[in-house]
Amino acid sequence: MAKFELIVRGGRVIDPASGLDGVHDVAVKDGTIAQVAPRIAGPAARTVDARNQLVIPGMIDTHGHVYQHVTGDFGMNPDEVGVRSGVTAVVDQGGAAPLTIQGFRKFIKDPAATRVYAFVSNYLVGGLLGHRHVGLYGPHGINVKETINAIGKNRDIVKGIKCHAEIGGYSRWGIETLRLAKEASRAAKVPVYVHLGRLWAEENGTTIDPDSVIDDALPLLEPGDILAHPFTKHPGAFVSREGKVHPLIFEAMARGVRIDVGRGGHMSFNAARIALDAGVMPFTIGSDIHGYTIRRRDVWRMCPSSPSTRTTGRCRTAWAYASRPTSVSGPCSRCARAKCIARSRRCSRSRCPRSRDAPGSVRTLGVAAPGRPRYVQTELRAVQ
Repeated sequence: MAKFELIVRGGRVIDPASGLDGVHDVAVKDGTIAQVAPRIAGPAARTVDARNQLVIPGMIDTHGHVYQHVTGDFGMNPDEVGVRSGVTAVVDQGGAAPLTIQGFRKFIKDPAATRVYAFVSNYLVGGLLGHRHVGLYGPHGINVKETINAIGKNRDIVKGIKCHAEIGGYSRWGIETLRLAKEASRAAKVPVYVHLGRLWAEENGTTIDPDSVIDDALPLLEPGDILAHPFTKHPGAFVSREGKVHPLIFEAMARGVRIDVGRGGHMSFNAARIALDAGVMPFTIGSDIHGYTIRRRDVWRMCPSSPSTRTTGRCRTAWAYASRPTSVSGPCSRCARAKCIARSRRCSRSRCPRSRDAPGSVRTLGVAAPGRPRYVQTELRAVQ
């Protein structure tokens, strides 16, 4: 009879918890790691040759979006971004909601091989289509009692509350949605996970000082609460208009507020350098991977200006907007192709797909642009 179920042989084992970094064998028995040593003798039911490979403890992704189908194209399959990506536990951030948590349990958590947890949405409807429809997400869409009740009945999977403190919501409701999240958080004794950086456009006719969001939001946070997106390129986050880390960030860190990377599709290496140089060190590294980040690379492959594909009839400037078709008629203002997704759309600089600084622009997402060098897409490939 085999002594072990599995022996992984000859890989470079990295285990920060035990300070281990070297070539070792790893033996598994009864579903747990039984031994780690330079050479393990004895028979095994199965042996894996891991030479020239890394062998690490399963990673925990603290920011995932895995409420597949319910959140539309935004939601990923939990095992695709989980065990098939070296992640043994993933935390869904805001997909499941007080009204949809039971569906999340039955159709996402239970069938998955990956351990799946959730920070339940502050809003009754949760992250439908990646929070596109701003009208669903004000104080009118929050019920503190229902949030507390959902957490109480699902403590095995719900570990906190996902909420937002960003410019678009602030222009409509001030800081009220975060205040309600904190009310539920204190009652349920769980942390809040706070999205910083623009998510929605400001309400028509309003102009918001981005730094005022930080001024009002951060004093509400308590030890154990989590701030997301320290490296975002969007305003109203860690880096102020002056190009420095907002001083209230340091005060929050000093009183025990945690920071999660939440890399997503909006990371700025310039903002990352400013934050890191100022001493802002994330506590956890969440990927914030979702369907839109994957589609950006897929749609780029369809671009007619790409060396590999020149026959699809889609414009290079609009590739990041393939999931946002517009009803505006007319040919593309750049390439004149009638089938271009962007079709002469009239839009502000902050949303225009031709803007170099726009969300999903060619500069910020690392693709080739006319007259500019092609940027490496390592991060987008790595998250898959």
